[in-house]
Amino acid sequence: MRQTLRRIYHHLGLVVGLALAITNSLAAPVDTGDARLPFLRIPRAAKPPVMDGTIHDGEWAGATRLTNFVHTNTGALAQEQTTLWLTYDATQLLLAFRMNAFCLDPVSNMTAAFKATHRKQDEKVWEDDSVEFRLERWGEPPTTNYYLAFNANAAVLDMAHRGTWDRAWDAGATVRARRDDAGFWEAEIALPLANVSGDATVGTAWRFMCTRFEQRLGERTSWTRLVRGDHTNPANAGYIVLGGASTAVEVLPLTEATLAKGAIPGAVHAPAPTAIAWQTGLYQQSKLRFIRDGTIAATAAETPFTATVDVGGIRRTGAESFQLCLSQPQVGLLYRSGRLPLPSGSATATLTAHANAPLDIYWNGEKVSANVADVDALKLKLQPGANLVAVRGPVGVELAGVLECAGGRFPIDTTWRAAINPPDGSGRFRMKK
Repeated sequence: MRQTLRRIYHHLGLVVGLALAITNSLAAPVDTGDARLPFLRIPRAAKPPVMDGTIHDGEWAGATRLTNFVHTNTGALAQEQTTLWLTYDATQLLLAFRMNAFCLDPVSNMTAAFKATHRKQDEKVWEDDSVEFRLERWGEPPTTNYYLAFNANAAVLDMAHRGTWDRAWDAGATVRARRDDAGFWEAEIALPLANVSGDATVGTAWRFMCTRFEQRLGERTSWTRLVRGDHTNPANAGYIVLGGASTAVEVLPLTEATLAKGAIPGAVHAPAPTAIAWQTGLYQQSKLRFIRDGTIAATAAETPFTATVDVGGIRRTGAESFQLCLSQPQVGLLYRSGRLPLPSGSATATLTAHANAPLDIYWNGEKVSANVADVDALKLKLQPGANLVAVRGPVGVELAGVLECAGGRFPIDTTWRAAINPPDGSGRFRMKK
């Protein structure tokens, strides 16, 4: 029997208050001066994606792409991450979401943890792993707060707040969703602009808030940390603005290894060659300590970049945070992140295992020990979010051991679930039916 897999989680340090004052040429009223709030300029789709619930490769390449959702209260990076794409066409706001979900990974054999079975309109979708977003047209009184929530079965709750909640309001949205046995579920949504007090005019803007409710771990996460964790307060919302043929920003997942070096990876998709300015601010205990800036020579295609945070001049305490801004001379601010954590340093787990036959041990899909029966205090570097350990041995192997991490001890024995295929570099494992 091949013995496999358990997940453990590592929380990054908490985030403290952040307010990055960045100079930019944006004069539109959507830039309120509250630089703690995130900002997105959304490019118009050259070819709108097909709303079928499957995020095909390259289909959303020209959209703004975000990840690194954080806990609404603490600001720590989510264990089950969410990725969000945004673009629009002549009549619709187009959104795509991908939600990591361990209960959908075959190695966990926990698909029953997904309770959603209903498809009826206006069900209590928040009782399952679900996502909600809220839109409020900027600068267009009277103010109406539009709300839409959905789950993996495309069950929808939509309503509008005009002093009181109006459940009769219909977003008119197309919502398609699916589950994937690679460990995620995803959804694509087309929302008529006219139904949220807008149109496709460049510069049209909304206050925007997006929150995920993950049930297995009880995580409530968002694209930015929220004051008092309040996902219902419009004052916590950031801004999205329609940008026409503007540059799309792709924010890549943060890792402890890159952040420890002060590196923030990303990419831009420009419609024509242009210069993009980036700026980062490092904060410690709500106080601005360092600013760094630079320029991206963007081509008329995807251009990767690495912005840097000045982490060399401070003692890392776990109370650091940073913010990234990108701007373009022709249009102004393109992207401003919310509050993102900076880890205090490398964290490790320790694995000890003993067996009556040689074993192969994999950590996050990489082989770290080969053909040995005894592993004594093997140090394993933790990455943000989920970490995967797998032990492979012959049928009938007797195995005992312990994985120590963050003050916890996780026993390793032959009660671990069995997989058909051995681990490989992809980090994916298939369960026996």
